[in-house]
Amino acid sequence: MKLANTVSEEIFRISEEKNIPLYVIFELTHRCNLRCIHCYLPHLNPLPLREREEKRGRSRELTRIEIKSILDQLVKEGCLHLVFTGGEIFLREDFYEIASYARDKGFDLRILSNGTLINEQTANSISELCPSSVEISLYGAKAVTHDKITRSPGSFQKTIKA
Repeated sequence: MKLANTVSEEIFRISEEKNIPLYVIFELTHRCNLRCIHCYLPHLNPLPLREREEKRGRSRELTRIEIKSILDQLVKEGCLHLVFTGGEIFLREDFYEIASYARDKGFDLRILSNGTLINEQTANSISELCPSSVEISLYGAKAVTHDKITRSPGSFQKTIKA
């Protein structure tokens, strides 16, 4: 175990010295199908869903080509770990293309989601990506707690099912 600690310490020392981004959290979208009370995007949060969708349409997401370019740059700089998050990443129609591209580039891929859009087909598609982890936000042990935090009735059941 001591050798592992020494190796990881050396990797972190070199990455810090050479300014190598070993671990990147990449927000693919600010769009979300929930309205969580703790959301860090407060300008989207208090609005009704329809108004939030209209407002989001005015803010530009990176295109698939722009994202791939950034991923290419991260590979060139030595990044190893890549986390895709949002908003809710599964709202992007091109998510699987982007994630497949990241896996083809050799990233240790991790996925963060609220889980409400994951069904059996989605789960199978995620499995094909072979991510090192998939993390799903759960805000309570009971529906009443979770749904109160997400302000989306039924979100607990969808999250648990995912």
